[in-house]
Amino acid sequence: MAGRIPEQFIDQLMSRIDIIDIIGSRIQMKKQGQNYQALCPFHNEKTPSFVISPNKQIYHCFGCGAHGSAIRFLMEYDNLEFPEVIEELAKSIGMELPALQQGHAKPKISSDLYEITEFCSKFFQKSLRDNGDQNVAVRYLKQRDVSGEVAARFAIGYAPPGWDNITSQLRSQQKELIECGMAIEKESGGCYDRFRDRLMFPIRDRRGRIIAFGGRVMNDELPKYLNSPETPIFHKGRELYGLYEATQQNRRLENILVVEGYMDVVALAQFDINNAVATLGTSTSKDHIERIFKHTEEVVFCFDGDKAGKAAAWRALENTLFAMHKGRQAKFLFVDEGDDPDTMVRRIGTEQFKELIKSAQPLSHFLFHSLLNDCDIGTLDGRSRFLEKCKPLLQQIPKGSYLDLLLEELSKLTHLKLGDADKLKSLIFSSRGKQESQPLKPKAKNVGSEQQKSPIRSAIAFMMHKPSLASYITAPDVYLSLNLPGGDLFVEMIKYLHANPNAHMGLILEHWRGSEYGSALAKLATFNHMIPDDGIEAQFDGVLRQLESALASHEITMLERKMHQGIMTLEEQQRWLQLISKVNQLKSTKKL
Repeated sequence: MAGRIPEQFIDQLMSRIDIIDIIGSRIQMKKQGQNYQALCPFHNEKTPSFVISPNKQIYHCFGCGAHGSAIRFLMEYDNLEFPEVIEELAKSIGMELPALQQGHAKPKISSDLYEITEFCSKFFQKSLRDNGDQNVAVRYLKQRDVSGEVAARFAIGYAPPGWDNITSQLRSQQKELIECGMAIEKESGGCYDRFRDRLMFPIRDRRGRIIAFGGRVMNDELPKYLNSPETPIFHKGRELYGLYEATQQNRRLENILVVEGYMDVVALAQFDINNAVATLGTSTSKDHIERIFKHTEEVVFCFDGDKAGKAAAWRALENTLFAMHKGRQAKFLFVDEGDDPDTMVRRIGTEQFKELIKSAQPLSHFLFHSLLNDCDIGTLDGRSRFLEKCKPLLQQIPKGSYLDLLLEELSKLTHLKLGDADKLKSLIFSSRGKQESQPLKPKAKNVGSEQQKSPIRSAIAFMMHKPSLASYITAPDVYLSLNLPGGDLFVEMIKYLHANPNAHMGLILEHWRGSEYGSALAKLATFNHMIPDDGIEAQFDGVLRQLESALASHEITMLERKMHQGIMTLEEQQRWLQLISKVNQLKSTKKL
C-alpha cells in the first residue's frame, strides 16, 4: 500500500509527527478554536480558507479542495516524491529508514555521492575566489556582467587546470568520484578529474542537493559545454538547471521560461528575470514538462529564431501536448537572429524583455501556423492534408476545454460550418481506438463511486473522522455476508483501528496510500469535513442500525429459504421470529 517502504514504519512515523509543526514551519497560520487557519499555499486567496486539524492530522482548503495528511502536504508544497518525504520526516525525528522491501527497488544510493558533489562545489567556488581579478574565470564573469551576488546564488565556481585537483584530495574515495561523474577511470588504474579549466555550474535537484555539474570553456575550445554523465543521482532527461534557484526566489511562479544554456539562465537572473531554467544539453522531455507544471501553470519556451531553434521548439511542443489541461498554457518566444536570451536582455533591457514574454505566441498559434507552411488550405486537397497533419498531434491532448477550443480554431481555419464541429471531432479521434469510444467500466471496489449516503460509505467516512467509533463493532466479519460495495474495506478498516487505537485520519490515509482504495479514501476525507465530534456518534449509530437491519434481513432471507424447503429447525424458527421482531423495531426507530 505504501510502495516498498514497510507499512508498519509509515504507521510509526505518522504517529510521531505533528502536522501543525510541519505546516507551521512553512506557512503562517492562526489558531481558530480547535483548528488552525491560513491562506492556502496552493492557490491565491485573500480570505483564509485553509484549515489544519491537529486532532485529525489533516489539512483541507475549502477554496481549491486541496487536502490530505502531512505527507501529502510535503509532496505538494516541497514538490517531493513520496520516498523523499518519508526520508525527510524520518530524519527530522531521528528514525532510521528501514531497508527497502525486495522487488524492483532501486539500489540504495550512498549519501557519500552527495557529500562528494557538495565538496567539489565548494572547491570550485573557492578556486573562483582565489587570486581575485587575476583569475581568468572572474574576469570572464565580469565581462559578462555577472555580479558576485548572482554568482553566489547559483554557486558558480571554477575548475582550474590540472588533472588531479579533486582526485588528489579524495584519494580514498576514487570509486565514489567515478560513480558520481567527477572523475574518469584510467585504463592503467586510478582516475583523473573530469572537469579542467572550466567555469562550473552546479546542477541541483528539487531538494537543493548538488547532483551534477555543467562546465563551460571561456574561449573557443570545443566542446563548449561539458556536462556530468548519467549517474545514480543524476538523470539529465529529468533535471532542469536553475529550477531550484527559481523556486527559492518565488515558490509559486507565474510562469517558467525555458532557455537553452546555463549562461542564459544566469544572465536573465542578473536582469531580475528569476524564472528561467535550462535543459541539460537535451531536448525538452515529458519529464521536464511534468516537473515544470508542478511549479506553474504556464511555460514559455525561448529559443533562437533560426532553423535549429524552430526545430527545438517543435520538439518541445510535441512533448507538451499531453499536459495541456487544467488551465495550463504553453507559449513560444523566438529571439532575434544573431541573439540569444543573454545578449537580447542586455540589448533591450528587463522591462521590454518581460513584455516579450507576455506577448509570446500561444501553442495553438505555433502549432497550426507551423503545419500550414506547406498546406494550401484554399484547396480541398490542402485542407485534407492539413487535417491529417493535425490529427496525431491533437490526439495527444487530454479531453477538456483546451482541446475543444483548439478544435473550434481548427474549424475556422478549414472553413468548416459551425454545425460540422462534431464531424470534425469524430474525424480527428476516429483512430484513438475502440476503447476510447466505449463506456469505461466502473473500477472494482471503488467505494468512492457509490451513492453519496450509502451506509458503508458513511460508516467509513465517520470512522476516518473519529477512529474510536470502530470500538463499537466487536465482530466486523459478519458484514462481509452482505456483499455490499466497500464492505471489505469497512471490515479491514475496523480491524486496523482495533489494532491501532491511537490512529488518526492522517495515518489512515497514509496506510492505504497507493492501494485500490487510496483515491476513494482521499475523497471520503472531505465528507462532512471538520464535523463536530459530538455529532458523529449519533450519525454513526444511525448508520449501524441500517447495517444491522440489512444483516437481519439477509439472515431472514436465508432462513425463509429453509422454511420453503421444509428443513427449518425449531431453533431456526425461533431465530427467524427474533429477527422479524428486530427488523420491525429498527424500522420503527426514528432515523438520526
